[in-house]
Amino acid sequence: MHPDVDSVLHALLRCKPESSRHSSVTGQYDQETVPIPSIILIQGFEYKLIESTVDLLVRDASSLRQAARIVLTVCKTVDDVQDNNDKSTRTAAPSKTEVEQPTIEFAAHIFCNYEEISPLPHITNISTIIDTEALHASQPTTALRASNIPIHPNPPAHASRQTLQERYHAYIAVINAGAAAMTSHLAEFCQPVVTHNGQVHSLRMYQRLMQDAQDASPDIIFHVADLIVDEERQILAARLEFTGTPVRTWAGVEPNGKGVDFSEQVFYWFEEGRICSVVSVVDMDAYRKSMMV
Repeated sequence: MHPDVDSVLHALLRCKPESSRHSSVTGQYDQETVPIPSIILIQGFEYKLIESTVDLLVRDASSLRQAARIVLTVCKTVDDVQDNNDKSTRTAAPSKTEVEQPTIEFAAHIFCNYEEISPLPHITNISTIIDTEALHASQPTTALRASNIPIHPNPPAHASRQTLQERYHAYIAVINAGAAAMTSHLAEFCQPVVTHNGQVHSLRMYQRLMQDAQDASPDIIFHVADLIVDEERQILAARLEFTGTPVRTWAGVEPNGKGVDFSEQVFYWFEEGRICSVVSVVDMDAYRKSMMV
């Protein structure tokens, strides 16, 4: 039985990174202590694991909390492709299309407790969101490398840990207050241009991302469930939980009168105390499942 993707992600977090900013881990990494398998299961399907990278790591030494963005490179195994095409009825060898599956990169965001215990760190209280949307791609995909996003740590722009926490809670309060509040106050917390998942947005367009969710679910509430601050690099990691009742189609899902409960795990980069870059993964599987209950 092949391991599932969560076990691979947890193993990667136990690897000691080369630096807190970026570390690479491949299938050959430290096989004696943290073996990384060649085949993994994702949503019940077998994938060949080509490469795995701890792209970004944010730690809070005072609370032993950490957040990570891990990028996996995979392709679907030939066996699974044949199974999906009714392998039991086939007598011929698989076609070139079946054998040459696209190489897919996708990201996972993880929040957990981290404790240094020899020989391997102890990982507990794990919360994981995987960007499974990329797995449906029919062409090769490339995941954003958050480790390449510039940081802005230099004084006098440097904001303290407490300041970043307070400003972030105030930022979420403005979002929860609705469109008018965002129009009036979002500029207090964000730069005039914000990059979101690699896409450059004006502040108005960035506001539209939150407003779209509010238009779909007018009673939606953003709740800060977890917050980790890297004061030195001016990076903040947040785990947000959402509750609401959709009344309009959102992300291709039709409303059915039922409430939803889902989450997002997101990294923010600050410049002069204001948000300039955002990298996010939303748990769309949980959103869809909430609508199906």
